[in-house]
Amino acid sequence: MLSLAAIQGVKLETTTVDVPEWGGAVAIQKLSVSKRDKLADFFTSDDLELRKQGAVRTVIAAVVDGESPMFNDGHY
Repeated sequence: MLSLAAIQGVKLETTTVDVPEWGGAVAIQKLSVSKRDKLADFFTSDDLELRKQGAVRTVIAAVVDGESPMFNDGHY
């Protein structure tokens, strides 16, 4: 049986993507269900500005430097 502890301890998959505009490659980490749920509200909004924020906030949530996020909400 799958336990909550086992699910919480899962390391999310990371892929390296070349971004020449940022000076090289960056790591993109799959988002947890809770992060995706938080971002979904931006993409389903009737407000165009909120939908635009969704794309930026997805980058902030997914781009990592090792185990740590490369960006934070201060970069928005």
